[in-house]
Amino acid sequence: MISILIIFSLKNSEAQCNFDAVWEFTNATCPNNPNGKICCLGLIGGTALFTCSISPNAGVYNAGPPECFNNLPTGTYIITTTDANGCFVLGTYIVGSANPVLTASFTKTQPGCYQANGSICTAISNGSGNYSYSWTLPPSTTVLGTNNCLNNIGSGTYQVTVTDQTTGSIFGFATAMMT
Repeated sequence: MISILIIFSLKNSEAQCNFDAVWEFTNATCPNNPNGKICCLGLIGGTALFTCSISPNAGVYNAGPPECFNNLPTGTYIITTTDANGCFVLGTYIVGSANPVLTASFTKTQPGCYQANGSICTAISNGSGNYSYSWTLPPSTTVLGTNNCLNNIGSGTYQVTVTDQTTGSIFGFATAMMT
């Protein structure tokens, strides 16, 4: 994981409201993996005893640093540090993904009329390492295949979930129609 250190500053004409808030950010490893982190490391200046908060709905810490908001999905967060005098500094940070999003394309052979002789194959890009595949025919969760191609299928809308070693998982739907 890659961490980024950012300092947000509050400077105004009142001496008690001059401080820097120090935050550390770690992106999620995968777009669908909520393991990003935002840490409130402290103040430079300001009045001791401060609060750190992020929104949406991630909580508030009233103790000293470092305090971390863990298991965050990708998204935009508003971060706030408030010191004992009520002075505060706001910032916005986007918890991104350290890896690109997997993308899938499909090729298919339509099944014959009332036959189970069709196939659907998927090609994945933006991933790394070995891929694992899981094909189902919703609403059933029974796994029909674990390769990039699903063969000998009849008409239906099939779902494939693909996972690689670092990027995460995606799922897609492909429809086989009788011809």
